[in-house]
Amino acid sequence: MIGNLKNFYFVGIYEFLLDDIDQLSISLKWSKVKVNPINLNPFPNYQEEKKAILGNGEIIGQLEFFNKEDIKFYQDALKLRQNRLKTSRLEQIKTDLERSRLKLKQAQSELERSAFTLGKS
Repeated sequence: MIGNLKNFYFVGIYEFLLDDIDQLSISLKWSKVKVNPINLNPFPNYQEEKKAILGNGEIIGQLEFFNKEDIKFYQDALKLRQNRLKTSRLEQIKTDLERSRLKLKQAQSELERSAFTLGKS
């Protein structure tokens, strides 16, 4: 199933919405995107019900059984996200290294000019 996800330019995960939107905007050279992630469940006892369900091994087992393809899809998406983050970190390191090399060359040129100017005096 991960092959299907690889057809997409970018795979983001809702739990990491703000970080993923930031990374997508950088990748596509967009200006800063402001997102207000709101996912409020209107059910009044949602949090209590959620805790009860998550604490019930039988229900969780059934949910996992009936949703195993969705769970696999989500896990594949998480793997792609993790790989993207590793790649983007490597790209950032390369960019930082190139910037440092450029600054070093500029500093060397300035030093050489200063030494040349001192030698003329």
